[in-house]
Amino acid sequence: MFKYPAPEQIMANAKWSQEWMRAYGVKRQHLCSALEAEMNMEIVRRTIFTRRPTATGQAIWNRVKSSNRNYHIITYRSRMGEAPGYPCFDSDSPTPGEGTIFVDLDLTMKLQETDSSGLNSAYDVILVFLHELGHAKQFDERPGEFSAIALGGADADKRQITASWQKSLLQVGGKTRTEAAKRAKQLVEELFNGKSYIHARFPDPIERDNYLRHEGPICDEWKLMRRGAYINAYGHYGAAGAGQADPAS
Repeated sequence: MFKYPAPEQIMANAKWSQEWMRAYGVKRQHLCSALEAEMNMEIVRRTIFTRRPTATGQAIWNRVKSSNRNYHIITYRSRMGEAPGYPCFDSDSPTPGEGTIFVDLDLTMKLQETDSSGLNSAYDVILVFLHELGHAKQFDERPGEFSAIALGGADADKRQITASWQKSLLQVGGKTRTEAAKRAKQLVEELFNGKSYIHARFPDPIERDNYLRHEGPICDEWKLMRRGAYINAYGHYGAAGAGQADPAS
């Protein structure tokens, strides 16, 4: 379920104010109200279910929204000349078993790839939200593994995590059971084969999984250009927020 802490609550929580805000240079004046965070999440919901439907985005939303875990949504705004923070998902935050999503409402992303495909290579803040919600879904599916990998502990021996990752990958689905099983096998190979193209371009296993199951398919559904590597995207700060750029609310 989603929770929307007010700036006063954020400042009073050491996990948020002392760790995240201090590390990313976010100050009190950058924080948005709980209402603004909730309104922008409603824009995300309306976009993925109505204006620009995405089956992958809907699956992410439904999983995280219906979870018994608390997922805190903290939004903030950058100003031209400033770049406070960076969107991220923090597992076991602010307490074990919970998660926090941080999103700069003024951020848009642009890919470094040459756009020769005719596809749009700019990502709006809606996709930024979905990327971080994808991490929340990963955490919800297997919280122990997610946190261990995020801390660098579990990836040394990938055999420890393959079995349960396979189970979650089998839920990706397809038009037929055979197609779903084939796609799941392909994803497992891409995730754990260190010689694969995607493994080299997305070396972090969490980001690799999020790209393969969430961000990449959403780009396909929205006819957006996929980024060729995790680092091949850079942010533009100080642009219009979701509520201005996507006035469907």
